[in-house]
Amino acid sequence: AHVFVRFYDSNGKRLNEGRHADAQTQSLFGTRNWQRIGRRVDIPREARAVEIGLICQSTGWMYFDDVELVMEAPIPWKEIETRYVNFYYLEEGPLSKEEIEKETAFVESVVKRLDLDVENKIGFYHYPSEEKFRELAGKRKGHEKMLWQKQELHTTDTYDDHEMIHMLLVPFGYPPFGLSEGIVFYLLGSWEGRDLHLMAKQALASKMLPALYRMLTRDEMDDVGLSNAVPG
Repeated sequence: AHVFVRFYDSNGKRLNEGRHADAQTQSLFGTRNWQRIGRRVDIPREARAVEIGLICQSTGWMYFDDVELVMEAPIPWKEIETRYVNFYYLEEGPLSKEEIEKETAFVESVVKRLDLDVENKIGFYHYPSEEKFRELAGKRKGHEKMLWQKQELHTTDTYDDHEMIHMLLVPFGYPPFGLSEGIVFYLLGSWEGRDLHLMAKQALASKMLPALYRMLTRDEMDDVGLSNAVPG
């Protein structure tokens, strides 16, 4: 049993037909007492209507009371546009010209190395503190949040090379973890002056380079260590 929401455009068409819902609360099972459940949801820019659903996908009875949708005021973001990235920050925690130039230079180098045709800009949302991030992003822990479909990175950092590469790869779909991490590893190595092939040779010589058939799951890659698995 859970509560779900679906968003529709101005023509009454769902914005995401491929999924049961755009967002839903955690599914509950078994017999339990009354409890309050909810979830914070980002509203798509194209949304003009929302449907709230109450669903039971199993047998038995479920009861809901005081179902509500609370619309929060928009966050007062300040915006700076660049060729491939739009930077957003709050007035109490602005991004400096040097910080923006550093991220911009890195993104431009990745676009050139991969020969990408960038159609959608990445949204880089900077939060001035962990407390502000948890308050506005709705996350209980951590300091970054990725909204892949919207190509948005929400972070307390002023610079992020790793996830920005992933954001640039989003239009190509969601490649296997090993492949996408390999691309990131290769580009970061080139940017920082590390030789990916040399690292693989060193791992091979020390008998730490995993066989390709072992790199099927993320857990297996973690077991042998990403510094060995990704060069492989």
